[in-house]
Amino acid sequence: MESADTDVESKFCSECGNEMNAKAEVCPECGVSQETTQTGDREPSGRWISALIGSIVSFLFGWFPIAGPILGGSFAGYLRGQNNKESAITGTIANVIASIPFFLFAIFGVFAQITEGTVGTLFGWIILVGGSLAYFYGLGALGGWIGAEFSSRASPE
Repeated sequence: MESADTDVESKFCSECGNEMNAKAEVCPECGVSQETTQTGDREPSGRWISALIGSIVSFLFGWFPIAGPILGGSFAGYLRGQNNKESAITGTIANVIASIPFFLFAIFGVFAQITEGTVGTLFGWIILVGGSLAYFYGLGALGGWIGAEFSSRASPE
């Protein structure tokens, strides 16, 4: 819809995608009430608050293979808002925070291998730690993306 006045704010219909006046309560194209989308679009949570809440969920449920890290990332992504990229980053940060105890344990394991002189198992620890972190962080990003898809919060700026 072309408009002569470029200062008029516009929005898109939640049902048909038609561009219309931002103050319109009903879409002129399909007739669907827009009131529910305006009240349903809550402000997105901040990145760090969302990540912290997601990390708690990820830490508590992270022991369940695949589902745990995705669940933590999903919580963080849902709270962050509808922007998939931003929510995926937030889901990854949530799992980074949740993996701190694992990372500290891994450092202790590597230190123990070095002090015992068993260098062969040191490389195994490094591969295990690297693979585990990639697993958790990748699933956190996927969970964040999924959370954004289900979010009723506005897209963060």
